[in-house]
Amino acid sequence: MVGIEDDVLLPFAITLAAYILLKKGEKRQEKEEQRKRPRKEKGYWVRSWLARRKLFGQWERLVHEIPREDRSSFKNFLRVDQELFTQIY
Repeated sequence: MVGIEDDVLLPFAITLAAYILLKKGEKRQEKEEQRKRPRKEKGYWVRSWLARRKLFGQWERLVHEIPREDRSSFKNFLRVDQELFTQIY
């Protein structure tokens, strides 16, 4: 026989299950919204001579201005010391 407890427990169980499913759905929506948020644009550092490269071209920039501005970049870029490059060029 069906008792009073069964009449109360069944609707309670259905309501609880519905509540749990709704909460899971809300959590999924929150996660999707977090993924869709616009991300902050990443910043990056560029050496000043690289930023001006479009104006004069890479070769002219290297040969004339980089040795005065940044010797380590010159050597790193060409893999030759400035003195040796001057002798070769």
